[in-house]
Amino acid sequence: MENKDWPAREFITSTKLQDLWTEDELRRAANFMELYLDIDGIKVVKNDLLRTFSILVTILWDKWEKFPDLFLRGKHSELGNKDEDVMKLSREQLEHSLGAAYASLFRNRIAAFNPIIIASGHVIKSDEKAINPGNNAERKEYVEDPNGI
Repeated sequence: MENKDWPAREFITSTKLQDLWTEDELRRAANFMELYLDIDGIKVVKNDLLRTFSILVTILWDKWEKFPDLFLRGKHSELGNKDEDVMKLSREQLEHSLGAAYASLFRNRIAAFNPIIIASGHVIKSDEKAINPGNNAERKEYVEDPNGI
């Protein structure tokens, strides 16, 4: 469901994120933020944490030195090492690790990077069928089934 208090109504699919964040772009962004990732770290971000990384970039998170401990230590990571784990964290868990202000911003951006698409009364598990309605259109709460079923 659309959050009326959130002015941005756009969302992005995982395919678009994969296209946007090539390994070279991830490396450049990490270097700019003074986040030193080796090739394995870049691959983990690309394959498992791209939504989380993208949200942190869009909210202008400024604690990149904490990123490896929070997300890249495998089963010893404080917040999990997969997007699916991070998206399920409680407000308290995010506040403890990101800080209250960033946790709030992070939670407000989850929908843009993890859209829930409903078609004909059921949730489509893949976000690849998400349609960006454009900058001036209202975000739809469901996608019409082209077969009318």
